[in-house]
Amino acid sequence: VNHLAPDARHELLKWSTDTFLNQDQTPHGHIRLIFTEQIGVEVFSFLKCDERNRDTLLAQEKLRENVPPSEVLPKSGIKTLQCFSDPDEISCTGKTTEISSALQKLKDKNEIDHVIRISVTEDFTPDAFMKKYRDLFAKDAHGNVLFTSKRIGVHFNVSAFAPYETLSHMFYELIYWGFVSDTSTGDMINPLALNQYDTLKKFPVTNWWLFVELSKAPAGDANFNHVSTEDAVRRSIPPLNHTAEFVQK
Repeated sequence: VNHLAPDARHELLKWSTDTFLNQDQTPHGHIRLIFTEQIGVEVFSFLKCDERNRDTLLAQEKLRENVPPSEVLPKSGIKTLQCFSDPDEISCTGKTTEISSALQKLKDKNEIDHVIRISVTEDFTPDAFMKKYRDLFAKDAHGNVLFTSKRIGVHFNVSAFAPYETLSHMFYELIYWGFVSDTSTGDMINPLALNQYDTLKKFPVTNWWLFVELSKAPAGDANFNHVSTEDAVRRSIPPLNHTAEFVQK
């Protein structure tokens, strides 16, 4: 909530207050608001607050044990989530070759229909991923969608100098909630929506086969020394550290 623009925070307060006061509504689920600062919590005093700190938050190492990936990934249509790394960074092509081979095998076995390749460099934003996703379902001159299948393999080639906070947030949304948004544009896609591109609801829910190629920064790089080890890179992208299968090449 602390990261929301003032107008959005005000709208959230108004909506949540109205919802709280209207006790006659049939409940449809749970909404949790997360505050990372004490500022702003007071105005939401009508809500139950569960305070956490470093001692009570579940450590990344325990998260996989307490919340198995098998309980998370299927809800977002993710069939496979693998991260490839090279501890010694000996080969520049081994990881890419391995992922390309895995995607080709999936196509040969008719398990996927499309492949998206994304280079995650210094200027990456989720909008680049969303555009490639939408391009798969572009319409021809007669308004007909060119592709109707949503079995998609994705290769994310992550630079050692990637914007890890942006990347982590994108994977957080995709893995845990099934959608992707871009905070700089306000745009979003919801691949789990049956009728996002077709009012006749002909599309199945998107199924993903995700392959992430990770690299670490040189140890002597002062600006990126915090991601100069394989473990540091993994911890910089908590959603992957929690749910992905890690493959060393």
